[in-house]
Amino acid sequence: MNNNYLYKNKSSSELILIQNKSHLKQDKLKTFFVNNGVLDLSFGVYDDEKQYVKFELYSNGDIKYDIDFINEDLKEKIKINKQSDETVFFIGAVRGHWGSFFIDDISRLWYLLENKATDIKLAYCGKPLSDIQYKLLGYLGVNNNILRITETTQFKQIIIAEKSFVCDKFYTENYKTIYSHIAGNIQLSIPKYDKIYFTRSQLSIRKEVGENYFEQVFANNGFKIIAPEKLSLEEQIYLTKNCKILASIEGTLAHNIVWASNNITQIILRKQSEIIPRQILLNQMISNKVVFVDVYYEPLLGFPINHDDGPFLLLSNKNFMRFSADFKLSTLHVPSKIFMSYIQYFLKCLSVFLRYILTRLYIMLPDFVTIYWKKLKKNNNISHIKI
Repeated sequence: MNNNYLYKNKSSSELILIQNKSHLKQDKLKTFFVNNGVLDLSFGVYDDEKQYVKFELYSNGDIKYDIDFINEDLKEKIKINKQSDETVFFIGAVRGHWGSFFIDDISRLWYLLENKATDIKLAYCGKPLSDIQYKLLGYLGVNNNILRITETTQFKQIIIAEKSFVCDKFYTENYKTIYSHIAGNIQLSIPKYDKIYFTRSQLSIRKEVGENYFEQVFANNGFKIIAPEKLSLEEQIYLTKNCKILASIEGTLAHNIVWASNNITQIILRKQSEIIPRQILLNQMISNKVVFVDVYYEPLLGFPINHDDGPFLLLSNKNFMRFSADFKLSTLHVPSKIFMSYIQYFLKCLSVFLRYILTRLYIMLPDFVTIYWKKLKKNNNISHIKI
């Protein structure tokens, strides 16, 4: 991995530290079979005695529960609303974010491939699946045999497979098999491109400011500029699998490396100081040549507010110029409208800040009004008025 184009700061040191550690887990993955198991919308899987199944169901870095707390305090709150004589395979909690779905949420599905269990019914909690999510599962042989849990249900048996990937801990060969299986089943008669730049600039809502400059540089140097959201799932996979160099800013776009063949070169423009371990593990799994280039600026304390919501400011700098020189890319003059990039960024930050304040007020206002009104009634003895 080439780290010659990073800032000399704590973020870069942590990134290199994670890179230098192998995250391949070679232990055999486990599978649990819970007879008469209960799927609860909020708290996971229970056996027929309402004991929480002590298994790392949500070990994806986003949702973690205290097992002892659940066993003692929530046991009596599990009320079974429905019973089923079916056996289901539990995926876990599915979120609406595409990147989370195709990287984190399907990591248990190695079990289907290893056991050729494509006729089993899948169960999940969370938002309804989108068309592209259904399509992805279809390439694993699932088709439409999928059940969304909308009420606490007891099943004849619940099968739970261990995650084959945890974003900040490990990946396994089983995990890689999921993507090689899907990519291997996709053959299209469309043009291939050796050099691709995946862009976010054509999205209606953008969290990044300044990407257009980098997009133009790559376009001028023979890269095919592609907005993945305008392609089918099959086209995204096929183009990634057949290119030799894949460039993008970090995030979901860069996660598409899972579809690539080994020895591909990946160029990732870092848009924030926060480390995304998920990407480093994916790069190790594919064994690709990866180049990180720090082009982020964070002039306002507290922004970006997190690695999903941004906002993010990207500007050409010495890191990008050194990278361009080493890779023999012709660059553009630093745009004269750089001042406008700062203005756009500050306005995005202000918008996010105001939205956060309004959201907090919306949440807190009803309680505040209720408490104030009760106090007013008590002080003025207004007992005949209800709120």
